[in-house]
Amino acid sequence: MGANYLKLNGSKTETMIFSNHDCPSKMPDWPDSFKPSLAPVSKVRDLGVILDSKLALRSQVNQVPYITRQDTVMREAISAEQRLVATLRYLATGRSLQDLKFSTGISPQALGLIIPDTCSAIIQVLQDDYMRLPSTPQEWQTVAAEFETRWNFPNCGGAINGKHVRIVPPPRSGSQFYNYKGFNSIVLMAVVSAQYEFLYVDVGKNGRMSDGGAFRQTEFGERLQDEDLALPPDADNVEGLPFVFLADEAFGLGPHLMSCLIILHNVLHAVSSVFSLPTRNHFPGNTQSKHM
Repeated sequence: MGANYLKLNGSKTETMIFSNHDCPSKMPDWPDSFKPSLAPVSKVRDLGVILDSKLALRSQVNQVPYITRQDTVMREAISAEQRLVATLRYLATGRSLQDLKFSTGISPQALGLIIPDTCSAIIQVLQDDYMRLPSTPQEWQTVAAEFETRWNFPNCGGAINGKHVRIVPPPRSGSQFYNYKGFNSIVLMAVVSAQYEFLYVDVGKNGRMSDGGAFRQTEFGERLQDEDLALPPDADNVEGLPFVFLADEAFGLGPHLMSCLIILHNVLHAVSSVFSLPTRNHFPGNTQSKHM
């Protein structure tokens, strides 16, 4: 390293040191060439994940005060940290609420209210940072440039596909959630960029709906039909062609919707692998779409 065979840029380098509560963090003995350019920080963001010094997500939790409840003279409220932990554990494992009550110490009845509320809070806080839909022609052109560079397809704003997420249907729902594949589900609809990054997600449509029908009832689908997405005009596109989104044959064709099977076979297959989710118990009354 003294001969500059390995040299780090101090302005672009962050080092994460992990330790438990019983053993305070201690800076290691860095080589002399590192010391002038590295300084400790309490929070870092790497690969889309924010880690703070206490690994508690406290700064994110504090941004959503409505998941914090006020203590009463009868009992103390369930803290925001406990609500977040219970929600993340449910999302990561898919365990039933009856099972989660043992590891969280929270009743199934309370979990049935806490988890949907916390999921809404997570969407509200993190959506703009991690899943922001382009809102100007210039931002759509940036997405299209990635498609043309990686997939050799110009004037494309994203690939659209749906996924049937298997659920345990609510009582007395009949065939409302029964899909053509032979099981009960809700539809998860997504629009992704050329880099498999989610631009828009909608979840909650009944599984008996087709992909095209579910898409037309999403906020994105309605805005696309009404031409309310601020797409680039034809004159600004390659060869003056319309700005389009890619989907399979289940979605049909439209002024801004077309099918390109060669590209979709690769893009949508990769996206569908992300949607491999375990079975979820469907919360009663939670059949409306959740827009992210």
